[in-house]
Amino acid sequence: MKKLILAILFIVYANASDTYKITYGSMTLGNIKNMDTIKDGYLVAVPSSYWTKLILGFDKFILYQNNKKPNTKGNVKYKKDKYMLLTVIYNLSKDIKSQIIKKDNRILAINCNGLKCNYIRTKKNSKEKYKGHIYFDKNHKLSEICDNNSEICIKK
Repeated sequence: MKKLILAILFIVYANASDTYKITYGSMTLGNIKNMDTIKDGYLVAVPSSYWTKLILGFDKFILYQNNKKPNTKGNVKYKKDKYMLLTVIYNLSKDIKSQIIKKDNRILAINCNGLKCNYIRTKKNSKEKYKGHIYFDKNHKLSEICDNNSEICIKK
């Protein structure tokens, strides 16, 4: 019996370590269990609790890039990635280095120092600047990305 309980705890802990949480301020909105879909231009999140699901009113939340909206069945809320979070995560997952990305009338300047990066996002027609930060672990896997202005974070 003890071995069974230990095995179950190990499986739960092993799976939980690859789960990312989406937070808005201090509130956890959902969980992302598969970051591999980011190469296809989208992420799928599931509400973190029954109450969150009840308040939000949907079973899945999909954040997608332009022209990469997946066709998913069920009660799904789609949201276009206007903050370019998916672009930042995807580009830095290939190579953690400073870079400038121009996309959809926006400019994203990323400044990296080791495993920590800061970014500034601006619209071409506006002088407003939006800032955020990204952290990676020692294995170069995403640990956290937070957009300071929107207070949206994806954390491991």
